[in-house]
Amino acid sequence: MVERKVLAVDDDPAALEAIVALLKKDGYEVHTAASAEAAKELLARFDYSLIITDLVLPGQSGIELVRHAAAHQPQAISIVVTGHATLRSAIDALKAGAWDYLTKPLDPEHLRDLAARAIETKTKSLAVDRLDRSLAELDGMVTRNPAMRAVFDKVLLAAQTESVVLLQGESGTGKELCARSIHARSRRATKGFVVFPAGASPPERALEELFGVEDERGARPGKVALARGGTLLLEEIDALDARAQTALLTLLERGTYRPVHGAEERVADVRLLASTHRNLAELVRDGRFREDLYYRISIFPIEIPPLRERREDVPVLVDRFLGTFAARYARPRPTLPPETLERLLRYDWPGNVRELQNVIEHAVILCTDGVLSPSLLPRMLQDEPAPAESIQIPIGTRMKEIERAVIARTLDAFHWNKNKTAQILGISRRSLYNKLDRYRITREGSREAPRPREGEGAAGASLAEGKR
Repeated sequence: MVERKVLAVDDDPAALEAIVALLKKDGYEVHTAASAEAAKELLARFDYSLIITDLVLPGQSGIELVRHAAAHQPQAISIVVTGHATLRSAIDALKAGAWDYLTKPLDPEHLRDLAARAIETKTKSLAVDRLDRSLAELDGMVTRNPAMRAVFDKVLLAAQTESVVLLQGESGTGKELCARSIHARSRRATKGFVVFPAGASPPERALEELFGVEDERGARPGKVALARGGTLLLEEIDALDARAQTALLTLLERGTYRPVHGAEERVADVRLLASTHRNLAELVRDGRFREDLYYRISIFPIEIPPLRERREDVPVLVDRFLGTFAARYARPRPTLPPETLERLLRYDWPGNVRELQNVIEHAVILCTDGVLSPSLLPRMLQDEPAPAESIQIPIGTRMKEIERAVIARTLDAFHWNKNKTAQILGISRRSLYNKLDRYRITREGSREAPRPREGEGAAGASLAEGKR
């Protein structure tokens, strides 16, 4: 059982006395300190499950104390309290390692609830530590990689808060799975989980789809209303245009929104999760994403590593997918020869876990003799890829021309199967159709190669077909 020992830090004796009285009623052993320096002395002598500290302290600040606790007692959960809340101080506290951030005057019931959930989170964490450390699992996800284990830990922490979470990572790494896990383990789990794929929606429609419409034809609710009481995952948040970004910032700052053509603002009751495969900081520097919105959504960032950086997970994932698809297609589970696994381990997986899943599913369908031989893998995983599976990209080619060529050649490779092409490229089917229209890609003209700008050299790089 987790020891219910709490360290409360505040230079206000009355505030300390109130916290002690409240938590002692629930059976906590509470130690107190009036400064960060005094608290550090206690941290050197005792192990704590929970640390509650004021932000402004004499001498070192509460944030400095949280940072010290994270380094010396990483198992302890820290909560920062302040009477002068600002967005910057909230971000600093959470980045230093705080679990949550509260403002004075404290709501006693809210503090009691947070303390209980903090102890519950630590209990679950210790239970995981007692399991076989060679393998970690979380809501259908599995890993042996330390960086991915850290992602699982952050998901568990995020589930216990109401903070906005920004899930970052390449397409196919599992951002939506992490979002669903956060929702399923949160207090909103009994309500809906709604996904809004911003990249698949035309920019001019984003406001309507997010916030709904009220006009002469009546009221049509948007995703925010549909997710009431639950969680809204805003996929590809970088795809929102300036108007939608402004409206989203209002939602986050005021908790209100106005339907398109609506006369009155509505109060929102929704927890927002956002995901992107783009570098938002770069978009901010380029003036394509609002800086204030970026700070709002990046309070609790979770970076999911690509599969090529955690190759030790490939055998684990393959084993999982073999069992899944053998059962789905009522086939005997195929054996995996070493030479097949070697090719799977060597490949860089630009489409990440989603691409690996698709490859294994395809191979299981093709397997008729119970052995998943290398010949059942796509040509891009073979020892010597055919020349048709590469594109020569001359130096100086514009990015839009490169994207057009990759899309066109991938369509050709998969015989214009748009579902498969969208999966391989890591985009939605609607996004693919939008790009086909934007770049005027047709089946007859899809073989056109990218051309260098006038005066540029033609020494080029080779891109494997299907890679982005």
